[in-house]
Amino acid sequence: MKKFFFISLAAALMPIALWPLCANPAEIIGVPSSGALSEGIFNVSLYNSFPIKHPSGSVGYDYNASVTYGLAGFMDISLHMYTYKDYAAQLQFKFLNAQNNSLSFSAGVKNMTYERFIDEGGGGSSVNTGMADYSYINRSSDLMSAYIVATKDFGKLGRYSIGMGRGEFIGYGRGRFLSTVAFFDASDLSGSLLNEFMCGFFGGFEIPLFYGLTLKGDVDGRDVNGGVQYQYKNIKVNGAITHLELFTASDPNLRPRIELGMNCAFDFGLKSKPKKEEKPGYIVVNIIDSDTDEPIDGMAEFLNSKIAPVFIEDGNRKIELPAGRYTIKVMSDECESVTRDIEVFSDKTEVVFFDMEQEAKCGTLTGRMLDRSTENAVLPEIRIEGIETSRIQIDNEKGIYSVQLLPGTYTVSAGLEGYTDWLQLVAIEEEKTTIVNINMLKKGGRVSLKNVNFKSGSSDLTKESLPILDDAVMVLMANKDVSIEIQGFTDSVGKASSNLILSQERTEAVKDYLVMKGVDESRIKTRGFGEAMNITDNETEENRAKNRRIEFIILE
Repeated sequence: MKKFFFISLAAALMPIALWPLCANPAEIIGVPSSGALSEGIFNVSLYNSFPIKHPSGSVGYDYNASVTYGLAGFMDISLHMYTYKDYAAQLQFKFLNAQNNSLSFSAGVKNMTYERFIDEGGGGSSVNTGMADYSYINRSSDLMSAYIVATKDFGKLGRYSIGMGRGEFIGYGRGRFLSTVAFFDASDLSGSLLNEFMCGFFGGFEIPLFYGLTLKGDVDGRDVNGGVQYQYKNIKVNGAITHLELFTASDPNLRPRIELGMNCAFDFGLKSKPKKEEKPGYIVVNIIDSDTDEPIDGMAEFLNSKIAPVFIEDGNRKIELPAGRYTIKVMSDECESVTRDIEVFSDKTEVVFFDMEQEAKCGTLTGRMLDRSTENAVLPEIRIEGIETSRIQIDNEKGIYSVQLLPGTYTVSAGLEGYTDWLQLVAIEEEKTTIVNINMLKKGGRVSLKNVNFKSGSSDLTKESLPILDDAVMVLMANKDVSIEIQGFTDSVGKASSNLILSQERTEAVKDYLVMKGVDESRIKTRGFGEAMNITDNETEENRAKNRRIEFIILE
């Protein structure tokens, strides 16, 4: 009848078993391991065992269940039901997490119950309670079996635990050598309170095998157990042979047992709700010229914060910020600055005035403006975010621009009819000159990469070529809307068919380098021409070197 009940209950729970969020048993077969369920997670376990040989007067089938609930992320509490008639609670507390591949530690108490002796076979007040092999005269009380355990995870090599405890971890047969029992005669412990102060060691392991199978085993003062666990997605099923040491027992009534079970964990939505997000606050920044009392343009920088600088036009801007304290440095276009500590309150607006008096030190941004194909000077329209165009000085003859800027990061762009737009982020530091050349790419233009060379007869780039390609990467990253075609050419030495293949391989090598440096592969096409488009004759080595070249065609 009991067997029929167990099968029926397992069948009823099968739909639930197909919907587990995870499976996280707290024990390795029979001994604890270090760990705790996540907060708000229920772990449900069903397991039963039966002896390989059914001796008279012993526990036959036992049917057990347990429910574990995670508290606060470092503690869990369990309720065990043994053979559906006796109950015991267990509390485990994880007090040290594994960090930098170190050990994790837990402590706990098992068998918090109303019976002095208890195991999977049930409970009672006599040493003969439960499993037959636990029935020895000097059996210490299983009540309040305290323990401490350490666990280390070696990844593919397995997870191992070792611990020490009292009560259910103490044995008096061959297992006595794992405990302090080995230091006493049986007569010293017989009927003595000293029995209750015995403690012993235990250990367990879990070794991953293949296809979701894990080999498991443990040993303590009472028994030796071994088994396997199968995991399919998030479902875990366990099978084991317990009391392996009884294979060598002389008593025919003592036999190992076969144990089967499964465990699943469920999140019933009982986790604590996240705190309601605090509303942001606001500050209104006003920048005032101290001499004229007129509003002026500037920039607000948030010191010791990840908040990006904010440009302020017409001397006034409202800024949304998370509640908290800030150190704000406001700088005017005339390199004046004022630094103040501001507190921002949730859902409130604070108006702050900055009278510009203290002098700050600007940095210089300068560079050449070039047609990248011809390297001739061009005159694009330069735009710097938050800066009036009139402040940018242009040398029309030399094609050089220059501007004084407050320290910070600026978006600099340039545009010229017939060329693709140019864009780059530039960081300016106090009293330093930052050189950024604006290389304009003409639509449909051809850029020849001089001194990009390859090892003789191969597509391997020489070391001297890499800085030139790095410069090309900078140009392409500054012109992210541009697509190019890499064209490769060779001299006429060798077979024409071989040169055609070699030129294509060399363009692919250049493309691979650009992509490795961050240029989007979809922006690059390649085409090899071999010796078909030589720009000079091949009579001298100097001319042959000119014919061996890489060129970029600007597609859009």
